[in-house]
Amino acid sequence: MAGEGEFQGRIERIEELIHRLEAIPDAAQRNQMRELLQAVLELHGAALERMLAIVAEVGDPELRLGDALLRDSLVASLLLLHGLHPHDLNTRVRDAIEKAQGVLRGYGARVTFAGAPGRNVRLEVNGVDSPHTAKAVRTVLEEEIYGVAPDAASLTILGLEHFETPGFVPLEQILAAPVSRNGHAFAGANGAGAV
Repeated sequence: MAGEGEFQGRIERIEELIHRLEAIPDAAQRNQMRELLQAVLELHGAALERMLAIVAEVGDPELRLGDALLRDSLVASLLLLHGLHPHDLNTRVRDAIEKAQGVLRGYGARVTFAGAPGRNVRLEVNGVDSPHTAKAVRTVLEEEIYGVAPDAASLTILGLEHFETPGFVPLEQILAAPVSRNGHAFAGANGAGAV
């Protein structure tokens, strides 16, 4: 925790940076920097307001204040931003999976956390039996994981690949496809045209 002298030094540094910002000759750039600073201050203000509201609400002696604060996504995100969140990435991912278990069981899905080397989160899913279910399970997992782990570098969900349909098809691929006499594209088993 910063001492009084360090805190005062940070305030003076902020004031110095604001004066330098105001000296930027380009008015558009100056305005963008002001908007950025205002947006950051509003985010921090909203999180602090939520923290105070949570503190005021916690009346149950069995409920730890820290746990109550961490359940709020805005507060937890701000703690992550400042490197103050008490739970590491693996713990947060496991907690998110546990939280989603009820919904996932409804789809027949079983999810296993396979690790997060280099902050690359890997999950393994079993029990999914249709493309519709695969899409729903992917959506649930992405929302839960990215909600608690915005610091994850990537999210890989194994076990859904064979249900997912290809998304975007580049125009070059469509134009390169052989065309039949009636104007429709077609491809044989090896990708070559067949009539």
